Amino acid sequence: MDHVSSWFQAALLPDRWNVAGVSCGVLTVWHAFVLQQTGNAYNCGGACDRDAAAELLMYCSLDYANGKRLFSQPLFRDRVRRRVIRKMKRHDWPSTHAAVIDYVTTCTRAPSHKQTISQGGGVKSRAIAAPICWVLVDFLAGGDATKIKTAWDTPYALARCLFDARRDSDGSDDSLESLEEEKRIDAFLQAKEAQ
Repeated sequence: MDHVSSWFQAALLPDRWNVAGVSCGVLTVWHAFVLQQTGNAYNCGGACDRDAAAELLMYCSLDYANGKRLFSQPLFRDRVRRRVIRKMKRHDWPSTHAAVIDYVTTCTRAPSHKQTISQGGGVKSRAIAAPICWVLVDFLAGGDATKIKTAWDTPYALARCLFDARRDSDGSDDSLESLEEEKRIDAFLQAKEAQ
């Protein structure tokens, strides 16, 4: 496979990562937020050194609930920091640096959104459309991230029927084919295959 789209990559991200000996979860919204707020060099740019790597691994090795403890419980923060540094010491700096960069770039790679491009006073937008499968997952999960895994396991034909039925019932789409049209198209395709 020459190219993996950011949509496909997001669907394939593993739940756990071994980053320089430290077990980290996939980089979450919480992780991205805390890295932005602390100005971590791996996320915000700047000099990437052992301290920046240790800080990133300290945050990303914990979930949201335990990540909050880092800021409210100094003893817990010290214990986590010592654990991360002890594991990092088993790896040389170039391999640690490369592992952290790979982790961050892989976990934060996402499709671009609409970008406004100004051309001669006029404004032009370049849009990116979500693949239908992501639209179906979003529809089935209803914005609830805990339902995403179940949504991915829903049979495709069922998901399409549910999605189309919702769009038809709320008037969002009037281009759905009727049962009569479907029968006519199926008969046409069968006749074409028989030739």
